[in-house]
Amino acid sequence: MRRPAVLSHFAAASIHGIDVLGPWPQLVDVTVPRSSGGRSSGDVRRRTREHGEPETQPWGRHRVTTPAQTALDLARALPFVDGVAVVDQAIRQERPGGALTTRAEIERLWELDNRHRGNPRALRAISFANPLAANVRESQSRVLLARLGFPTPRLQERRVLRSGRLVFGDFYFPTYDHWAELDGRGKYRSPDFGADRDPVAIVIDEKNRENEIRREVRGFSRWEPVDADNARVLYDILTSDGLPSCLPRP
Repeated sequence: MRRPAVLSHFAAASIHGIDVLGPWPQLVDVTVPRSSGGRSSGDVRRRTREHGEPETQPWGRHRVTTPAQTALDLARALPFVDGVAVVDQAIRQERPGGALTTRAEIERLWELDNRHRGNPRALRAISFANPLAANVRESQSRVLLARLGFPTPRLQERRVLRSGRLVFGDFYFPTYDHWAELDGRGKYRSPDFGADRDPVAIVIDEKNRENEIRREVRGFSRWEPVDADNARVLYDILTSDGLPSCLPRP
């Protein structure tokens, strides 16, 4: 871009390291005043602003919307589950280096521009967001759990097993003593599990860990990210494992 621009929405999310559900768009988002028009061309998607100026910070020759502004802008524009995932990412406490922003900061910006037509949608996403969600697939699963009528889980449950092993669970339903984990296949290839260990050793260790947990809880469920794309699949997994829902099967 030859002129300084305000990078926003998905472009700003990419710059800040805020992950999103689904594929990234092919166009670069920039925010422009309404008076300049909102036509997009080439590799740029121009988004006009209804009221006021967005909160920005320097980025090279350009400016980029702050993490709080970026989360708010996307929560206004995206469907509920996608908006929750973005806000979760922005306020995530366990992010390396700390959270990018806070729920209070996003709410402050929301109140400064409370005439925006996307504000009701954004407020729902902000209210549902949780700083303990580790990734966008956990956020997606959490939204689906609520829609399917399951009880609200605690996130990142910490427990020391009888063997002395420290474990963390993605979801824990205390009323039913039900432990649940969302596992992608990539974890078994991740160097975080030990570059000197082969996948077979990692799988065996993970199975032993699961067996230990199962001996200490009443219920245990595990699903893959793709299962969260199908409401019936996730419903069947959880109810088959003994977790009740207040709603019928979708």
